[in-house]
Amino acid sequence: MPKVERYYYDLHKDGKKRNHENYSYEEYRRDFKNSICSFAYFVMIWFNSEDKEDLVDPTFPVRFLKNLMEYYKFYIDDEYLTALKA
Repeated sequence: MPKVERYYYDLHKDGKKRNHENYSYEEYRRDFKNSICSFAYFVMIWFNSEDKEDLVDPTFPVRFLKNLMEYYKFYIDDEYLTALKA
């Protein structure tokens, strides 16, 4: 597991706001995958609600999508997609 991913899992698991003592790494991975998919959805809404001319960097949406696809290649696997269907 990447160090940053482990760091955030430990922070979340050890958090004082809620009882996460039984929060498994598998649950964390599922929640993480859900969040990167959801975040992208809202970013796409934002991209489509702005005129390209109003963006500070009009090429940002394309670069964002290319980078996002790299995260998806790494994190989103067939097991996750199959679980979504269930």
